[in-house]
Amino acid sequence: MSQSKTDFARIQSVLEAMYEIESYVRDASHEDFLNNSMMRIATVKQLEIIGLIVEQMSDNLKDDYPQLHWEAIEKLHTVLVHEYLGINFELVWVTARKEIPTMKKQFELILSQVG
Repeated sequence: MSQSKTDFARIQSVLEAMYEIESYVRDASHEDFLNNSMMRIATVKQLEIIGLIVEQMSDNLKDDYPQLHWEAIEKLHTVLVHEYLGINFELVWVTARKEIPTMKKQFELILSQVG
């Protein structure tokens, strides 16, 4: 499979994870999120998936779209995977509610241009 097709599939997978996160928190309040362990852990898992996939994307793609904070996405993945006893759920909440919608739009744009 060519690199562009591989990146296309990875972008699709990132978007699927983002859609999942949005579905988890769409109707949830901050308090709902903090009090619902399944919602918190499911959100964390999807963020981990996003970070892992982003780590595997080609450098060419990342170079073509420098407006995305690739390193920050990868770093979040690393923190979530290795700091499971001390996950900052406030950061997860803010990421899910504020960052994911913005990143989703950027990934949708990339998908339309790569595809």
